[in-house]
Amino acid sequence: MEELETSNEELQATNEELFAANEELQSTNEELHSVNEELITVNAEYHAKIQELTKLNEDINNLLSSTNVGTIFLDRDLKIRLFTPAVQREIHLLDQDLGRPINHVTHKIINCDLVHESRLVLATLTSREMEVRNEDGLWYQVKFAPYYTMNRQIGGVVISLLDVTTFKNTNAQLAKLSAAVEQSPSSVIITDLMGGIEYVNPRFTSVTGYTIEEVLGKNPRILSTGQTPKETYRQLWDTITSGEEWRGEFVNRKKNGEEFYEFASISPIFDENKKAIHYLAIKQDITNHKKVDQALHESESRYRLLISSLPDLAILLFDRDFRFLVAGGGELERSGFEKDKVEGRTLAEAFPPEVVENFLPKYQKALEGESSSFEYIFNDQSYHLVIAPVRNEHGEPYAGMVLSHNITPRVEMEKSLRLNLDKYHALFDLFPFGLTIADKSGKIFESNRKAELILGITKEEHKARAIDSSEWKIIRPDGSLMPADEYASVRALKENHLIENVEMGIVKSKDNTAWISVTATPIGDYGVVVTYTEIDQPRTDKKNKKSPPKSSRL
Repeated sequence: MEELETSNEELQATNEELFAANEELQSTNEELHSVNEELITVNAEYHAKIQELTKLNEDINNLLSSTNVGTIFLDRDLKIRLFTPAVQREIHLLDQDLGRPINHVTHKIINCDLVHESRLVLATLTSREMEVRNEDGLWYQVKFAPYYTMNRQIGGVVISLLDVTTFKNTNAQLAKLSAAVEQSPSSVIITDLMGGIEYVNPRFTSVTGYTIEEVLGKNPRILSTGQTPKETYRQLWDTITSGEEWRGEFVNRKKNGEEFYEFASISPIFDENKKAIHYLAIKQDITNHKKVDQALHESESRYRLLISSLPDLAILLFDRDFRFLVAGGGELERSGFEKDKVEGRTLAEAFPPEVVENFLPKYQKALEGESSSFEYIFNDQSYHLVIAPVRNEHGEPYAGMVLSHNITPRVEMEKSLRLNLDKYHALFDLFPFGLTIADKSGKIFESNRKAELILGITKEEHKARAIDSSEWKIIRPDGSLMPADEYASVRALKENHLIENVEMGIVKSKDNTAWISVTATPIGDYGVVVTYTEIDQPRTDKKNKKSPPKSSRL
C-alpha cells in the first residue's frame, strides 16, 4: 500500500512537471508566432525595395540608351560599370563587357591611353581633357573626370567623347585664309569709323617703313605727300560713308621720305546688322608697275575658335504628375537651380512660369510616347534639350526624361565662324585683280571672280586644277612655250620666296591670248598666294615677239 502511495506521489510530481513544460511550450509558440509576423513584415519591405530598385534601374537604362553623348563609367579598379550606346562607335564595347577591365577593350582612337589617363585622374582627382583623332580621321574632345558618389567619395572615372571634326576642319580653313592675309604681298589697313588705324599687316610695314606700334591709332594721312587732290579725298569719304566701295590712286611718302604710288580699294566692314563698324583699305604698291590693280581681303589678326569639351548635362526624370523623381548633372546648378529644390517637386513648383509655359506641352507629349528635340535660350545661355518618354518592359511610357545640354560655346563659335567665312569670301570677290590660292602640293582651293574673267574659266574649273596642270596654255613674252618650272607660282613654292611681276600669256583660243603680270607669295605650310593683273602687252620688243602657237601648256 505504501508503495502505491509512493508511486502515486511520483506520478503527481511528473504530471506537474509535464504541465509546467506544456506552459513553457505554449509561451515559446507565442514568441515564434510574433517573430514570424515580424519576418513577414520585413520580407514585404524588402520586396518593395527590390521593386523600387528595379524601376530605378529601368530608368537609368532608358537614360543611357537615349543620350547621344559617348560616356563610359569605370570603377576604382578601372572596370566597366556602365556605358552609353553612342560610345560604341569608337570603343568596341558589348553588353557582356560590363565588369571587364577597360584595358581588355580595343578602340579606334589614336594616341590616347585610356588606362593611363584614368589612373592619372584617380591619382590627382582632377579632370583631364585632350583632342584626339580616330583611325577614320575624325577628331574627338576626350574628357576624363573623377566619379563622385553621393557621399563625395571617389567611385571611379567617367570618360566622355565629343565629336569636334567639323570645328577642326573649319578652324584649319580659317587658318589658311588668315595666313594668306598675313603674308599677302598687298598692304592691308583696318581703321575705325574716324579713320584711326587699328590694324596693319606686315606688308604695310615693309613698304612704308613704319612699325605697327608707330601707326596704331594714327590716321593714314601720315603717309600723305599733299600731291593727291583734295577732291579725291572728298569723293573717298562720300563713297565709303554711303556704304559703297571706293577705288583710286594715292601719291604717298614712306617713313624715309621716299615717294611711292599706291592703288587702293577702300570699303566699309559691316556687322551682321548691316551696320558699318570699320573701314578696310587694301593697297598695292604700283610704283614700279602702275598698271597692276591689286588689293587683298580683310585681315583678322585675332580670332578665337572655342572648342568646348564634352558639354555638361542637366538630367531630369518626371512622373505622370510632372513631379521630378531624379534631378542631377552639373549644368542644373550652373543654370541656377538647386538639386534639392527640384527633386520631389512638380514642374510648376520648381521652375519659373515662362519655362513651365514652354515645356509643359512637350512634357505631355513625352508621357504620350512622343520625343521632342529643340533649342532654348534661358538666362542668356543656349541649350539643346531632349524630352523623351521612359518606357516600361511592355513599351508603354510611364514617365518622362529631360536632357539639357549647354551649347552656348558651340552657338557662339558657329556664329563667329560663319561671320569670318562670309567676310573672307566677300573680300575675295571684291579684289580688283585675279587671285588664286593653292596648297603646298600645288592644288588650287580658292580663287575670286576677277580670276574667272582674266583666265576665261569658271571657279569650279579653276579649283579642279593644280598650278602646274597640263590644262594651262602659257607662253613667254617672246611667244615661246613657257615650261611649268618658270611659272611664278611653281617657283615661289619651290624656292620659298616672293616671285614678282612675271609676265606671261594665257592662250584662251587660237586668236585670243591674255597677257598678265603675275606675283606669287609662299605662305609657309599652307601653300602659295598668286595675284595677277592684265597688261596690254609684255615688255619684250614687238619686233622680236613671236606669234603665239596654236596651243601651249602652262
